Amino acid sequence: MIEDDMGSLGMEEVVSVDHQASGYQEECGILALPDLSGMGSVLVLSEVIPSWLLLVDSWGCQKVTLWVKDELLAFRRNLNLGMKVLTHLTLDRAFGNFRARDLSVPSLILVQGSTNFVSDVGSRVCAELKLNHRTQVIAVAPRQARAQWPTDFRLRRVRHKTCGGISKSSFVVATRGGSNKIENPKAEGVTRSLTGIIKSSLGGSPAPSPASTLGNIKKVWNKEIEDSVRLWELVDTFRLPSVFSKSGWASRRLSGGELCAAIDLPPCVSAEVGSALEEDEEMKLRILGLPPVKVLQAVNCGLTDEGGNGSLPSIFRDPRQAPSLEKISLSTFNPKVELEAVKSEHSKAVKSDDAATETKLWEDRVLTTPSADTNWTLPGGGPVEMNAGSLKLIGKQYDVNSHGKIFKFLRNSMVLRFGKSVCSSFRRYLISEYSTDELARAKSNPTSVSQELQRDLKSGRDAIARARGSSFWDWDAGSFPFFWRWQPEVKRDMRDGTPLFVNKDKLPKFMRKQKISGDQNIKDRVKLKLSKVILRGYLALGAVLSLTSYFHVPKGEDDIRMVYDATACGLNDALWAPTFWMPTILNVLDAATETSWFGDVDAGEMFLNYPLDIAMRAFAGVDVSWMYPDNPGCTWYRWTRMAMGLRSSPWVTTRLFAWAMEIIKGDRRDPLNPFHWTEVRLNLPGSSEYDPSSPRVYRWNPIALAIACECVTFVDDLRSIGPTVELIYRATHQVETRMGYLGLQDATRKRRPNTQRPGEWTGSMTLALPGVGLFATVAQKKWDKAKTQLSTLLSNFDSPSHLPMFDLKDLERKVGFLVHLGMTYPLMRPFLRSFYLTMNSWRPGRDSNGWKLSPRAYQEFLGHQRGILGQENGAAMEDADGEAPSEVKATSSLYTHLRCLNDLFGSDVPTLRLIRGSEVLEVCYMFGDASGEGFGASWESSQGVISYRFGVWGHEGTDTSSNYRELRNLVDTLEVMGEKGELNGKELFVFTDNLVAESVVAKGSSSSELLFELVVRIYKLEMNCRCNIRFVHVAGTRMIRQGTDGLSRGDMYEGIMRGDSMLSHIPLHLSALERSPRLLTWVQSWCCQFSKNKLEVLTPTDWFERGHDILGSRTNVDGMWMPRYKPGTMLWVPPPAAGRFVMSEIRQARQKRQDSFHIVIIPRLMTPEWKKHMWKSADVLFDIPAGVSFWKKEMHEPLTLALYFPYLHRSPWELKGSKLMVDMGRKLHGLFKTDESLGFDLLSELCIQARGLDSLPFHLLRKVLSGRRNDKVPEKSRVWR
Repeated sequence: MIEDDMGSLGMEEVVSVDHQASGYQEECGILALPDLSGMGSVLVLSEVIPSWLLLVDSWGCQKVTLWVKDELLAFRRNLNLGMKVLTHLTLDRAFGNFRARDLSVPSLILVQGSTNFVSDVGSRVCAELKLNHRTQVIAVAPRQARAQWPTDFRLRRVRHKTCGGISKSSFVVATRGGSNKIENPKAEGVTRSLTGIIKSSLGGSPAPSPASTLGNIKKVWNKEIEDSVRLWELVDTFRLPSVFSKSGWASRRLSGGELCAAIDLPPCVSAEVGSALEEDEEMKLRILGLPPVKVLQAVNCGLTDEGGNGSLPSIFRDPRQAPSLEKISLSTFNPKVELEAVKSEHSKAVKSDDAATETKLWEDRVLTTPSADTNWTLPGGGPVEMNAGSLKLIGKQYDVNSHGKIFKFLRNSMVLRFGKSVCSSFRRYLISEYSTDELARAKSNPTSVSQELQRDLKSGRDAIARARGSSFWDWDAGSFPFFWRWQPEVKRDMRDGTPLFVNKDKLPKFMRKQKISGDQNIKDRVKLKLSKVILRGYLALGAVLSLTSYFHVPKGEDDIRMVYDATACGLNDALWAPTFWMPTILNVLDAATETSWFGDVDAGEMFLNYPLDIAMRAFAGVDVSWMYPDNPGCTWYRWTRMAMGLRSSPWVTTRLFAWAMEIIKGDRRDPLNPFHWTEVRLNLPGSSEYDPSSPRVYRWNPIALAIACECVTFVDDLRSIGPTVELIYRATHQVETRMGYLGLQDATRKRRPNTQRPGEWTGSMTLALPGVGLFATVAQKKWDKAKTQLSTLLSNFDSPSHLPMFDLKDLERKVGFLVHLGMTYPLMRPFLRSFYLTMNSWRPGRDSNGWKLSPRAYQEFLGHQRGILGQENGAAMEDADGEAPSEVKATSSLYTHLRCLNDLFGSDVPTLRLIRGSEVLEVCYMFGDASGEGFGASWESSQGVISYRFGVWGHEGTDTSSNYRELRNLVDTLEVMGEKGELNGKELFVFTDNLVAESVVAKGSSSSELLFELVVRIYKLEMNCRCNIRFVHVAGTRMIRQGTDGLSRGDMYEGIMRGDSMLSHIPLHLSALERSPRLLTWVQSWCCQFSKNKLEVLTPTDWFERGHDILGSRTNVDGMWMPRYKPGTMLWVPPPAAGRFVMSEIRQARQKRQDSFHIVIIPRLMTPEWKKHMWKSADVLFDIPAGVSFWKKEMHEPLTLALYFPYLHRSPWELKGSKLMVDMGRKLHGLFKTDESLGFDLLSELCIQARGLDSLPFHLLRKVLSGRRNDKVPEKSRVWR
């Protein structure tokens, strides 16, 4: 690229690296920018455009003196320079300023321009300026320059082509003096062509393709796109690709933007400079006569290899060949843990209803001597003065004759006290709610008092009777919620049942007799289950207007579970329930670390704890006539509780239990509360303080100096998490005792010991190994089942090429189980793709491997089939009804993926999947971008060193889609990092401006075969390098600003390549308000149209309190703490990295209480983590692009805004999914792209309209929500200020 002049100018020819034609070209290196911060004076002398400024700005200069002859102002006007530029109108003034410099400090003169300009200016520099040994001069001009340089100048020749440019023009570089501040230029091995800058979206005169003959067509072009040209020849006419020509080619001259790209100007200046060139032909020639930026960059691009040798090796790789990989594993870490560490006698998640309580768990606790610092508290929370050392124990091991008698006496006493406590509590409630006269009348004449008191008395007496009928270990008589102890807002729900969302026009009248199994053993078990719920009053006599049915399913190893079916009878068709959030094992892991302890509590008779809405009981009848053949009066019962099988049951019961958890966890400000916490800490990627070994969002207990205790509920399974064994005991104990306080059952028979290696929860097991890490795994039984299934499937293959037939239903069941395991082991998800390809290979529009054909390929296939089968049979094939066959043929990839899965499940014991631990201590960030011709990537190591990789494509640049090139570049870069050991133990965030890349990696699959292969390579890389790789989509403008976009073109003077901090381009830890405070004023201006409540901006602490409508506290009749609630207008503005935490909180808050107006605004980053929750729950969802008044262009990514309106008080109750809301979201999305003021008006109109929906007549409400009323966008816009 750069050659010493030994010919006419004394230059010696140096041959560049010969590239392999079959592969692409790439180069890797480490960024080492020159440091000119100590340079005394820097003088830049340029013609037309001062391109030197692009490079000097990255070298650490604080101030530059500049003179430009005939400057094109459009260039500098669009630069974002970090240094101060002192511009002089004349060369003499510039020289005068430079002469005043401190001669004892190094100085630098940079000259760039046409031949005549450099000759004239160079001569004056040598003649008029004092050039001592501390003054360095670099001048660049076209090769024709013949300036009489002094003997102390060194001359070199630089070819634009060999330093990454598109032309064959040559330039002269004259250098003098200087120190090691600026190194000698270095050669690169990546060459580019004219193809890379041509825009096929531009028109021109139609021209034939190069493959066709001209015939009678007159040739109106002088150059071809393949021609090797000099820069000044680019003003000629070319035959270029064009999408507007039938032949795909057109004859035209290069546009101004293409000429800017030819001389390597950055995109930020190309638009305006290009427009200026379109209007001035003379300026075109002048610009093309100047040294391109890549030539200046090659003089000193600030790059060096890792060894500092000054030359960079070129790497050539077959673009279709993936590197060899070691044996893969489901774990991203391989801890040395003994086999017993993952085994547990308590690992089973299901126990029989008849299982005995394991009393040893409580007895061992009692027989443990308390430590001297044990905090003793009363049931109400008050402290007790007691010396633990004075306690005496009768033996240290349980003895049935001594301890047994004592414990039995104490437990019986506690049961009696429990019954008395409930009775006294109810009495206090009655006295506080009703007058003495009314209570007296209730005794003498119960029907003379209010219906409210009658219901209180009836339900209260029932609850007291059940409490007195219970034993220490079980609610033998069943339970009824102690409704008076609950929050006043749900007191009636707990007493009379939650009013259900019912379409009364669809209520059924189903009177079909119940079918029962002929198996006497099953029949007896069913009878026993039904008798139990009848004896407990959950099924009771009463008027029945419609029946439901029931059936059984296996439960555990030797039990059955009754399922009460309200679908077959049509009752569920008349009921509606909102979608709601349910936790996964990830929510437990989010609150845990490697030192955490876990405790399990199971809610007994979860659904049957809660009463069924009185108005619905007549439609929930049950036929039990087969149980009482001799008693015709006991034919039909009806449900009084929320039975499993009712559509509303999951929503109602989980909602009410969420209310209960607010009392159970207690006052978080109370230091004696095991759930005590004082602040919410954010530990987010993008922050310089991010720690991958800790959760991203956690509540802090300053007393324990640890993450606060938490309890996560999945229907009836509760898992508490705490930092120490003592705190987890206290937290779990508080959960189970306060459940009993509220009248909710705790299934003690299912209790498991508090441990760091608990059993299954939502299908996964958690292991906390201090000093090693936090892990997820599965039970041994599931692991063995997976191994058996995979071995069975593999046994059907005689050889890798053999494609056997599989039973479709059996394959679907096996896949369902493997998908379930994929919740614990996400790395196995890509290998499940071939199962789906096999199961769907019979569908129309699939190729022989099961992949979907493109519409064009499918039509060609149908045409081919018509030719073979005839028109009639071919048409019949096209119109096939699509009925699934009983068997399907394996696709070619199924065997390979089965082998991979078989290897993943190859060990005898379940693999441990690392969540967080001491082995993952570092975070790494990488940006990658690709274009039609080139690609580039940059990343920062843990030591803060910036590494880079860039190059040009081979044939895959034209033979593949842009999605493939983008993801392919990222995968290749990751593999380069992996080969260097830069991924081991890292959490890596990969930023791309390709949305498809982010999506397919997050899903672990793709409908494109090529993309799917790349996804598999990424997941294998995670396994082999023991790392966590997360893809994040960013805007293309951010990629430009960060510098990797320019790197894909070989430009190394933007963003981090000029010295920017990597973290300055990664705002994952910043909220929209932190980045743009004006956003708050904008939200306030329209949200007031819906509600007069003051807009409340929620802090991280508010996410867990005020966002749930909690405002203050109060006590109930027993003095028990409980929250106070007030609806409001809430603004949630979390950082993107905290988005999924906020979405889980808002969905929980929304399930409990539906009277608040919630607004959620998140910059569109890390969307796979949180946006799917928005789609499922928000009433209106739309994006606002960067570039509006309150979210400037420099924000890059759009804002995602979601609105949650309060529920209506009648059908359809929820606005989400209505045509009005869907259309509004679509209109708002479009309007903010074109006219901000119209978008503001429509958003205000939406708020006004939503406010009045509940007051509309029903027929008008249905019309509005269905979009049959035309509510036009206001034509006269109001400008928001």
